[in-house]
Amino acid sequence: MKRRTRDWVATLVIAAFLFAFFTTRSRQTTINANTTQYYDTRAHEYIVNGEKRINTTSLFEQQDASLDSRLMRKAFPKTVYDVKILPFFQRKRKTYHAETITLITWVTTDRFHKLPKLVQGFRGPMSIVVYIPSDEQTASTHLQELEQVIAANPSISDHVDIHLVTATRLSLHNRWRNVARAFATTEWVLLWDADFEPCTDYQEAFERFRRMSGSKREWANRLEAGNAALVIPSFEWVDPKHDHGLCPRGKEELAKHYEAMTIDAFESENPRLSHATNYARFLQRSTDEPYEVEIDDFEFVYEVYAIFRQNIDVWADERFAGFGPDRSAFTASMWLSGMDFVADGLALQGKLHREAGNRVREICKDPTMPLLERDMMRLSMASVVVQDSRNRI
Repeated sequence: MKRRTRDWVATLVIAAFLFAFFTTRSRQTTINANTTQYYDTRAHEYIVNGEKRINTTSLFEQQDASLDSRLMRKAFPKTVYDVKILPFFQRKRKTYHAETITLITWVTTDRFHKLPKLVQGFRGPMSIVVYIPSDEQTASTHLQELEQVIAANPSISDHVDIHLVTATRLSLHNRWRNVARAFATTEWVLLWDADFEPCTDYQEAFERFRRMSGSKREWANRLEAGNAALVIPSFEWVDPKHDHGLCPRGKEELAKHYEAMTIDAFESENPRLSHATNYARFLQRSTDEPYEVEIDDFEFVYEVYAIFRQNIDVWADERFAGFGPDRSAFTASMWLSGMDFVADGLALQGKLHREAGNRVREICKDPTMPLLERDMMRLSMASVVVQDSRNRI
């Protein structure tokens, strides 16, 4: 009983911090940032054997005056991995209306080169967490590389709020997502992966979705109320040789590539991650009607990329770390809380890291795809358990 009480107290403290932060932000219809503001790392430099390093301990002790340090420590504790957070290492210059979508994601130094193209493709506000290693020698190199990328690409300063994080473990992905979302400065967020390349004008399409009328208006209302998320089906190139810098901007072009097997559903070798999106229905050229990601088709490891209210009550479960269960855990939490998922005529494109999509290999080997049928049978049995859990909420 005492432990349960402590858990409730901790939850209330975190909720109080987040409510105060969101309420202050929601009163603003625009972001007040005429010039780029970021912490000057030169104030934390020192020399070791002729090599310039940055004192990351003192750097991460800096704190935005508008943030309560006590509530920050409670909302984002260090934990056993000695997590440290420096919000708004850089503040974007450009002003955005509160109803704009903010893209949220996180990157490491091996993804710095993707930032310019991501900013150019999205053309909107972004809240990006940058992981810096806890080792000061490596951290100094990464910070210098980050500052060089920012200096060489003014568009990053225009559109991106950068938040630094460090920990003894890199793969605290859900915590990094929570940080990016917590400090997003608009009322809508788009959960993203830095390996994806935006091909669609998501803001224009989202505004069109919110203007739907008639029977379709119900989905827009649920989205506005924070009871639904707008799913963006994700795709990847089957073979990088077919890429050629192409970026399909409409369903017609996307469907042609899909039918030609040059583009496939993302992570097609593991259909449980994306099957619930129902790609066949999404790619029907005769309609752009929104459709629900059916509960009966839901897989508990489903990974969603979606647009939703920034201040929904559900947050990514930070107990999940590493590649695999982290994003699936967040999707499951959203669904179990009562949120529904709807898909519309939006899509995002991914760069393939593997040689070929599993769908192509399986079709060539055996058109009946018995392994897929076996997996779907197992998933349908698991769905009954998940449905019962949700009904008991």
